[in-house]
Amino acid sequence: MTAGSGRRHAPDHAADLSDLEHRVRALEDRDALRALMIRGWRALDRRDWRTWSACWAEDAVLEFGPWEQIRGREAIRAKVEAAESPYASMQHHILNMHVDVAGDRATGIGYMWFVAVTTLGRASAPYSVGGPYDWEFRRYGDNWLLVRQRLGVWWTDGEDTLGAFGPQRPGSDHRSRAGRRQHGMTARHGRACRRRISVAPCTAGESPQWTPLGGTR
Repeated sequence: MTAGSGRRHAPDHAADLSDLEHRVRALEDRDALRALMIRGWRALDRRDWRTWSACWAEDAVLEFGPWEQIRGREAIRAKVEAAESPYASMQHHILNMHVDVAGDRATGIGYMWFVAVTTLGRASAPYSVGGPYDWEFRRYGDNWLLVRQRLGVWWTDGEDTLGAFGPQRPGSDHRSRAGRRQHGMTARHGRACRRRISVAPCTAGESPQWTPLGGTR
C-alpha cells in the first residue's frame, strides 16, 4: 500500500466526530424539552404560575377545545390561573411523551391526565380528565420554550363541580364559582359550563373537533 493509498483509506475522524456531536446534541435537546415540560407542569400543581408561564414563548398560542384560541404568554397564564386556582389540589401528568428535534425547532406529542380535588374533604371523589397533547417548541439562545400547545379531551371521570373546563358562552365570564366569589361576582354559573365534553381522536397537527357528550355539535 502506498502512502497515497493509505491516506485515501484512512478513517474520516472529523466526520465521525461531527456525527457524534450531532447525536449528543439531539439527546441533550430531547432531555431539555422533557425537563422543560416536567418543571412547568409540576409548577402547576403548586400554583406556581410564574414558573409555569416562563416555559412559554411570549407569542405562544394555546388551543383547548372548550375555550377560544388564546394568544400570548400573559393571556395564557391569566386564563389557566383563573380556571385552576379554585381547585383544592391538582396533579398534572404528562404520559408517553415523545419529541422530535429539527435544528432550533421541535415538535412533541403526549397524553394528559389531569386529576383534581374540587372540594376540601372530598379527596376520595376527584375529577379527572385525559386526552392528547400536541406541542411545538422553539430554541431561544440556550433555552427551549413552548410556542404552541393543542390539547384535546377524550374522556372525563367524576364531576367537575367548579366547571373550570367547560365550554365558554359568548360574552360570559369563564371563572369558576369560587373564583367569582373571590372577585365579588354573583352571576350564576351556566349549565353549559358544567357539561362534560368529549373529542374525536385526531392526528398530530390537527385541531380537536369537539362535541358535548350525548349531543351533536
